[in-house]
Amino acid sequence: KGPPLAPHSRPSEATVKRLAAEAEMQQKMWDLFVPEGGIRFGDRRFWVLLSIVLGLHAANMYKDSRKPRDLGLPEGAVRRLPDGGLLVGHGAIA
Repeated sequence: KGPPLAPHSRPSEATVKRLAAEAEMQQKMWDLFVPEGGIRFGDRRFWVLLSIVLGLHAANMYKDSRKPRDLGLPEGAVRRLPDGGLLVGHGAIA
């Protein structure tokens, strides 16, 4: 512990309250997204995580359905990957 701060170098009361509110929000977000005790089936965090995953899956499926089909693909291939590989219908990468 160092010497006490001079009154003019201390943060104002408004600054302290703002920082406390921000720290409280950060703690709530940490508690929600970093489940140290694990996620159980009936837990609210489970449903939030499931909703996020399903939302991202639906968005990706919609985006893929709007893309034009690649006519030069070999039989059984679903799409061409960015690195030039092929995604095959059963999920394998060729």
